[in-house]
Amino acid sequence: MSSLRQYLVENPSLIWLLGFPLVASGKHPAGFDPDASLPTQRHLSQMLRSIPNAGLQFLLTDSVRMILEELSVHSVSAGDSISLDTKHILAWVRENNPKQYVENRYDKNRQAQGRPGLQAGM
Repeated sequence: MSSLRQYLVENPSLIWLLGFPLVASGKHPAGFDPDASLPTQRHLSQMLRSIPNAGLQFLLTDSVRMILEELSVHSVSAGDSISLDTKHILAWVRENNPKQYVENRYDKNRQAQGRPGLQAGM
């Protein structure tokens, strides 16, 4: 919630768009004080939990629609591209598998049997 609140403070037009009551201020270029116009982090969290499901479903549906429109502008149809988040595999040996029990796993002088040419630190 703190990150969301900070994002809203940094983007004051969203505060107005979301309908928060604005606190006028001549010190800010937007004409209102973004920090004073937002509820506290705790109150904002409570407000978000009470949003009706229909409003959230609208946001989800419209976001997907906009993404599909943007993809079609670039001639990419839905499902043609994917995004993955993977972790690289260090080596195919028991010593690098935390689920395996290995005596002296962290002994630098003990070479892993699966990779005889591999040096420590590479």
